[in-house]
Amino acid sequence: MKKLYLLITMLLSCTVLYAQTPTAITIDNAEVIRQIGQVGEGYLNEFTFSPDGRTVVFAGSLGLWVYDMTTPENLPRRVGENALYSVSYNHAGTKVATGGVLGMVEIWDATTWTPLYEIPIHPRAVRHVRFSPLDSQLLVTAGDTVYVLNVEMGSVEHKLTGHKRPIYDVAYNANGTQIATASFDDTVKLWDARTGDLLMTITENTESVLCVKYNPDGNLVASSSYDGMVRIFDSATGELLQTLEGHTQVPYDIVYNEDGRTLFTIAMDNTVCSWDVATGDVIETWQVPPVSEFTQHPDGRLIMLNSYENPVRVWDLETDETLLTFDGTFLPPFHTMSYSADENQLRVGAFDDGVWVWDVATWELMGIEQGVMERADAVATTFEGDVIATALENGDIALTNADGAVLATLVGHTMRVVGLVFMPDDSQLISVGSDGTIRVWGVPQS
Repeated sequence: MKKLYLLITMLLSCTVLYAQTPTAITIDNAEVIRQIGQVGEGYLNEFTFSPDGRTVVFAGSLGLWVYDMTTPENLPRRVGENALYSVSYNHAGTKVATGGVLGMVEIWDATTWTPLYEIPIHPRAVRHVRFSPLDSQLLVTAGDTVYVLNVEMGSVEHKLTGHKRPIYDVAYNANGTQIATASFDDTVKLWDARTGDLLMTITENTESVLCVKYNPDGNLVASSSYDGMVRIFDSATGELLQTLEGHTQVPYDIVYNEDGRTLFTIAMDNTVCSWDVATGDVIETWQVPPVSEFTQHPDGRLIMLNSYENPVRVWDLETDETLLTFDGTFLPPFHTMSYSADENQLRVGAFDDGVWVWDVATWELMGIEQGVMERADAVATTFEGDVIATALENGDIALTNADGAVLATLVGHTMRVVGLVFMPDDSQLISVGSDGTIRVWGVPQS
């Protein structure tokens, strides 16, 4: 089997904010404050190849992105703006489904990139969307429930209930007759896709189950767990056939190759392992950059990985040759920030405990350090104390006077703002969002 794999990892391509003639933000001009610059295009939650392998679609905190593999010199382009957790192509390559942070499912025309319809599913996030092999059904995961939708009608056919904690992953078998769900309740459940009936509960995993995948024939189902093991089961009987031991930390994703004889796993120890499905033996192990997710190209040769600390690259693991690199614009989710007026540096804490350090004069990324930053309140006051900026729950920023009267509301972030600071001359307000963006606000220049 050819060993050509695509390892794509995302590192910020900094957007340099254009120069402005300083105009202090005051109570008199608060109503005209607008976003005048932005660094980052959010962060990525999930991505997948089109069936022909020519396109990659990304679900991110700032919406739906499309990347054409045939024109690698171009960056991904945004076609939708809703904050997303999940994305899936149908097998015909004609439709794309997305699952939103606010519980909305969208079906898109994959040719024109226009939404066909929206379905409100859940008051909270839709974590996964998966088309059935015949494209007639769509699995939608929200909380501890899976909704089985009729794609043409946009209606719910079944609700798969029974897990005691949130469901982390979901999959169809090859002919679309069986569904597997993996949950934080330490179990894998197998369901009849036609009736919605529970067939069996697999309890061999001793901790939360992160991933579940069928082999191409559909007779085997594999799961990965926080207990560090990958297990392969008979999908008809639930019998445990193999336990794959080799990763030193949690394996969190699984990919079968095209003939089903080899299984690939990726773990928090920054390794990808290939396994002989029949024997459970490790075939080969590769060291990779820190990775949060990977997905398989349709021809089985390519695997795409996502990381925030490395450039995008196509990497031939057999020759250790980098075939292609390009810069992305995606950042990790942030949870706090601090600002040093003396050094003109902005320090932003990410959820992976990386501390991103920026030069606020040039918006050059000075480096990524390790460490944990304490969370802080997202409130800032101008030097004169006449304007107060406060982060609201929905991602907006309220500008008020000292008496609490609202002067203006700044709209842009898709998730809550976690840090705010006025520049020393009050000419700009910097906001850091958990949506993976840094935005600069000020008085537009005519």
